Amino acid sequence: MKYARVLALTALAALAAMAVAASSASAETGAKICSFEGASGACNNSTAHGQLYKGEIDATLEAGKSATLTATDTSGNSVKTITCTTSTVKGSVTDPANGTGTITSQTFTNCSAPGCETVTASTPRTGGAFPWPATVTTEIAKTENTNGIMHITQEAGKTNGPSGKFSCRVFGIHFTCEYEATNATVTITGGKPAKVKATNVPLTLKSGSEASCGQTGHWSGDYVVTSPTSLYIE
Repeated sequence: MKYARVLALTALAALAAMAVAASSASAETGAKICSFEGASGACNNSTAHGQLYKGEIDATLEAGKSATLTATDTSGNSVKTITCTTSTVKGSVTDPANGTGTITSQTFTNCSAPGCETVTASTPRTGGAFPWPATVTTEIAKTENTNGIMHITQEAGKTNGPSGKFSCRVFGIHFTCEYEATNATVTITGGKPAKVKATNVPLTLKSGSEASCGQTGHWSGDYVVTSPTSLYIE
């Protein structure tokens, strides 16, 4: 199994999200993105993973799962939870030999929240922009391990980074909350199909009342990569 760099989603609804190469003692940079639909070069294990994949990546929420954004106050107490039952993420692998690419689109529909008559959620936040740079690293520095981590970042001084917003209508009055992150991290399990998982990805409130929006949003979502039909990280 393996984690592949790809989408995210995100903000909220996130999601999830491809440019930064964060490194740690247990992660190696320069991960290869491979697929049986790849054609741009050799992977370490071409029999099990195919060839380097350069091109578009599409993902959608896993069947029966939802994307959620939980807004919390300074004490960590939940202020509002937004749940969306439909979400998609699109991305593009630009350099499969080094695990880099971009998130180009993320959508959230069929959203609801307690106390809201209607809810809409979208990315990016006001003033934000796509694409979001992303980089994938392997989870463990072993070529036989296919686990990986995708880092979705915001470049210094720019607005193209992970962000999103939601609007809630109560008694005919709307309030909007907007969040962003400088570095959102998701995991991707490589396979046929690959899966992308965002777990409590932290987002900082940038616009909106703290009473209604909290100070921090945490986005979670489980996605399945629909194209290409196979994806692996080396």
